[in-house]
Amino acid sequence: MAGSVVQLQDYRQQAAPVAPPAPPVELCPLETRKKWFQESQDLSERGRKASEQDRDYRDHKQWTAYELNTLRKRGQPPIVINRIARKVDTIIGLSERSASDPKGYPRTPKDEESAEVCTDTLRFVCDQNRYPRTKSMMLENMIVEGTAGAEIIVEDHNGEPDV
Repeated sequence: MAGSVVQLQDYRQQAAPVAPPAPPVELCPLETRKKWFQESQDLSERGRKASEQDRDYRDHKQWTAYELNTLRKRGQPPIVINRIARKVDTIIGLSERSASDPKGYPRTPKDEESAEVCTDTLRFVCDQNRYPRTKSMMLENMIVEGTAGAEIIVEDHNGEPDV
């Protein structure tokens, strides 16, 4: 089936029936949720501060307030030769230059058609969401702060999915 395009509508009719909704979960008290949130904030504070400092270094903010004040008293300009930003930009450029389109691979030979559907779906989603730009922004965040994420939202518009 190489070269043929399988339409997503062909698979909608074969889809498994929707499972019944799960029974309602008991809600935790607000105080418990506040406690969980505070614990999360406390446990991630050191990492968040390090990420903020890493972003500052990338954005040419490499002097502390004390150091800037000392330089100002001496009459010296705060010069920054930012090798960090240049290195990050180089890595992003190399990644963009060697970029490839996403592709779904079959697990077994009989899954070839499913892999083609997967590839077509991935390409559609990438085209709808400015994938190259999003990928570059996420790569920069991964390099600088050490974490990144993207969200793809599918909304129902008159029975048709809108990505």
